[in-house]
Amino acid sequence: DDSLMLDFFDAKYNRWNTVWASAGFELDTLYANTGLFFKYVCIAITDSTYFSNTFRFRFRNYCSLDNSAKPGIAGNTDQWNIDYIYINNLRSCTDSTIRDIAFVLPAPSFLEDYNAMPSKQFRPNNMKTNAELTITNLYSTALECNYSYVVEQGNGSVVNTYSGGHDNISPFFPSGQYQTAEAHANPPIDFSFTVNTNSLSIFKIKHIIKNGITGDLHAENDTIVFNQIFDNYYAYDDGSAENGYGLTSSNNVMMLAYKFKLNTTDTLTAIDMFFNQTMNNENSEIPFYITIWDDNNGTPGTIIYKSEKYCYPKFGEMNQYKRYVLERGVKVNGTIYVGFEQHSRSFINLGFDRNNDARQHIYYKTGMEWQQSILSGALMI
Repeated sequence: DDSLMLDFFDAKYNRWNTVWASAGFELDTLYANTGLFFKYVCIAITDSTYFSNTFRFRFRNYCSLDNSAKPGIAGNTDQWNIDYIYINNLRSCTDSTIRDIAFVLPAPSFLEDYNAMPSKQFRPNNMKTNAELTITNLYSTALECNYSYVVEQGNGSVVNTYSGGHDNISPFFPSGQYQTAEAHANPPIDFSFTVNTNSLSIFKIKHIIKNGITGDLHAENDTIVFNQIFDNYYAYDDGSAENGYGLTSSNNVMMLAYKFKLNTTDTLTAIDMFFNQTMNNENSEIPFYITIWDDNNGTPGTIIYKSEKYCYPKFGEMNQYKRYVLERGVKVNGTIYVGFEQHSRSFINLGFDRNNDARQHIYYKTGMEWQQSILSGALMI
């Protein structure tokens, strides 16, 4: 029951006119029919009403809410992804390819497991050996491209550079193939960060892809940046929620645990979590206890901390974490599990980052035994 609409602004009559619309459909259906996750749409602007410097356009949509009886489900889940809006003259509807080489996915962390970790906990063996990049050619023929990355400290001084040299990249259409050259798609990481264990360290990792010498038509998607942060917290996620995560069971008590491996003894004082807001804030009254477990042969073991009072989901701006301060500092070492014991059957809707896969570190318990998550993503804890 969803729909997406494109409106043009009519300055003469001070009104918006709908010029194109699409009914909703499932992404899996689109992929099954076309082998692609995006559908190309070409809209000719031929009405002289819009030939002025007051021209504006907007996208809007109607969405349907989940009719599940379970509170906390109905939320920000009906999404349209609008990618690559290009307006120009001397075009036609057959003009579906553009001389452009671009990064498809965000810049990756250079750490093996984490997007961020405490300065005190970092060791050189936490580094990846290679980065993973997704690069596409949106033109109709193969293009030559040059890839490189540079790592800078917060003061701008260069820590490390890498050049993958020149290579060809085949067109994405119709094969759906990204860059396969290892020097570009999987560049080596042959250095380690030098981190001050007692302070914040931020490194800017900048990736650059360029067509030939002069570049392509759109330079703005030729550079991506990742800020590698070493502070006082661990994060598997990138700080952005694409979905919501929660447990469902006939039991009134459920447990969610997130594995972290420490390199040295430390003290845990707080946990930051992001919960998605839902219709009428239906998940705001779901009670839980902040809980920390030790390790029992690869699964959560004995509880080493449990909050004395109930906690509840707290909300701020989009993707803004809320801090839950522990009632006492907890001395930790080795492998620990951080999460909560939920006392409600309602869906708690914890933020879930789908750009990073940390499912091997996510455990839940809705019955007698701990289970490992099968959903690809990272909890925003």
